[in-house]
Amino acid sequence: MGEWSPECYRCEWLDGATAAAVGARFRGYNRVGRYRWERTAIITAAEPGRQLSFATVDDRSHREETEWHYTMEPSPSGTVLTESLQFLWCASLDRMVELLLPRGRQVERGMKETLRRLKLAAEAHQATDPVAVSELRVGPSPNPWVCASMGPAPSLSAKSRETA
Repeated sequence: MGEWSPECYRCEWLDGATAAAVGARFRGYNRVGRYRWERTAIITAAEPGRQLSFATVDDRSHREETEWHYTMEPSPSGTVLTESLQFLWCASLDRMVELLLPRGRQVERGMKETLRRLKLAAEAHQATDPVAVSELRVGPSPNPWVCASMGPAPSLSAKSRETA
């Protein structure tokens, strides 16, 4: 994730995990400007070529905070990759900060940038495995934001076309 996300700059597997599998844990290291933080995450779904989902966990309360989803679906032009998230819970202090500094637009920009970078990585991979990536699109998300006073969460898609 660290090579694609503008916010999460590094991840490391925990508890001896080496790959995405349901229940595997990792730690994500994040930054926005000078502010840095880290979160533990637990893989909640892992189906290669179909979906990857993980929930971030508050280290103090052990409650799930956000759930991130990456799904791949066939389309007439290839494959649609969709990134979405749902806020599940916020600690009181985090909720107060969110009221003062809403992150909705920042998160949306970060998701767009992540998908743009994933698209570029797929295009670069074309030399060894033929993949043609077409468009990036934004649409409504089925996952509402429920933390603080944020509006609807974006659903961002990058379409890639796979050829045999």
